[in-house]
Amino acid sequence: MRRSARVKQLAEIAGIREVQRTRSEADAMRAAADRALAELALSERRQQSQSVEDKWLASVTANSFSPELANLWASHAREAQAAVRKAAVEADRAGEELELRTSSFDRATARHDLAREAKRKAARKDTQKIEDAVLQDALDRHGQRRRVG
Repeated sequence: MRRSARVKQLAEIAGIREVQRTRSEADAMRAAADRALAELALSERRQQSQSVEDKWLASVTANSFSPELANLWASHAREAQAAVRKAAVEADRAGEELELRTSSFDRATARHDLAREAKRKAARKDTQKIEDAVLQDALDRHGQRRRVG
């Protein structure tokens, strides 16, 4: 059974679409890992910020108040809050990138499925043509035997 050039071309296209789908899947997985790391970093920054704020509050409410120490903790608290804001921006970006990569993967999967289905239909049609030709040949030979005999 020889496959037509169209079936071979569709098989090549389906192969390319599979590579594209696999690449998109890997990109989406990387984006998911990046987002998880960004969320973890944000959580750590929030914990650090809360710890610094607790220490600042303790220094302000202590029996022996030290303005220098309170100012030092306040400065660290501002830095910690800035780190939280930066980590939140990075987590948002990572989330947006994940959405983009997931959407790209969904589109690549749809294109792959369409290419695979087109190849399958063309192969089925090709097989049907071959089977019809074999059947017609058998009918022709059978018809010749009846006329000869």
